[in-house]
Parts: sequence; C-alpha cells; structure tokens
Amino acid sequence: MSAIPVPLAVLLSLAGVTHLQLGGKERRLLASAAADHPGEMYDPLRTRRIATAQARAGITDSIPMMLSTMATAVLLLSTATLAGRSSQVPHREVAPELGCRSPWGS
Repeated sequence: MSAIPVPLAVLLSLAGVTHLQLGGKERRLLASAAADHPGEMYDPLRTRRIATAQARAGITDSIPMMLSTMATAVLLLSTATLAGRSSQVPHREVAPELGCRSPWGS
C-alpha cells in the first residue's frame, strides 16, 4: 500500500482551508478598502482588486503553519510506517530438505 495519498490529502485540505480563509478575508477587506481611500470616486472593480491583493498578502503569513503541518504529517506517517514494520524476515522460511545445507547455518 502506498503512503502517497495521505500527504496529498493533507495538502488538499490545507489548500481548501487557505481558499476559504482567502475568501473570508477578501469579503472583510472589501468593506474597509473603500474607506481606506477617502475622497476618491468609488470604483467596485478597483475596490475588489485592492481587497483581493490585501487578502493574498495576508495569506502569505500562514505559509509557515502550512509547512509545519505538512512536515508533521510526513513525520507521523514515517513513524507509523516504522512502528508497523515486522521484525520477521520478509521471506517465508522453508524447512531444509534432507541432505541440503542451509546457507544460514541451520
């Protein structure tokens, strides 16, 4: 069984959470973007672009959290892989036939 889907699922969930945070932050900043530029004529497209740029700039602050989450997921997956390993040799032992000498000395 491959371990690749687990980090991919973590990465996908982080991307989803970031997308939701970006949308929420953009909506909150949309109201304040027009107030930040008094005396200028209201332009909805320009206001949305300003809010989007501010929201995207704020999202970059969460990059260390995303990287640490991915690193933790990989560490836990590696630990689980090592903990699940068996102490047995991966081949099935067969009783030696009479007259045959085993390379393992038995």
